[in-house]
Amino acid sequence: MEYKDALSLCATICTIGLFLTGIQICMKIRSQGNTQNISVFPFVAAVVNTILWTKYGVLTEDMTVILTNGVGIVLQILYIIVYYLNTNDKKDVHSKLLYAALIVYPTLGAIKFVTMTTETAVHYIGLVAACGSVVMYGSPLSVVSQVVRTKSTESLPFSLSFAGFVVSIQWFLYGRVVQDSFIQLPNFLGMLLGALQLALFVWYPSSSRKYDLSGPSSII
Repeated sequence: MEYKDALSLCATICTIGLFLTGIQICMKIRSQGNTQNISVFPFVAAVVNTILWTKYGVLTEDMTVILTNGVGIVLQILYIIVYYLNTNDKKDVHSKLLYAALIVYPTLGAIKFVTMTTETAVHYIGLVAACGSVVMYGSPLSVVSQVVRTKSTESLPFSLSFAGFVVSIQWFLYGRVVQDSFIQLPNFLGMLLGALQLALFVWYPSSSRKYDLSGPSSII
């Protein structure tokens, strides 16, 4: 097996594994019978990101990107369904899905209906998707102020931070192999953000870990 194929397989398996962490969240929702203290945002953001990356993969004819994010789309939609069926605040879900549609439809619509070359389309959707990936990688950092204030990383999800760091390294290397800057750049930033998150566990060690849902749920 060539280096590219081995890296592609490893990145695909690890990323899908990261997507599957949503199952644990859904199990908690089902067990408590509601979505208290659980946000639908990571699921909705992940759907947006995986849809954009799947389209990017189609335009660049990259089966690794298509397969990984195609699986991600299916999983995130299932997670949203579970969330929706168990939440008492369906209006919040509706509003976030509306915001997601306002990102996805104009982006895909511009590519389909606006006259542009394939190269321009790839550049356009690649830029939007790359920005989305950076947001996903940095999402756990939203609790940094709490970590610094309490001098504890109990509110920071170690497993997701570590997994995001590892996956970003794999996709960065894959991007270098296929010479795709739209894959390289966001994952390079993801490596830096992941390293910062892991550094917090060294600076503010915690003897106990609490379940947290604020990690990246869509990565490429």
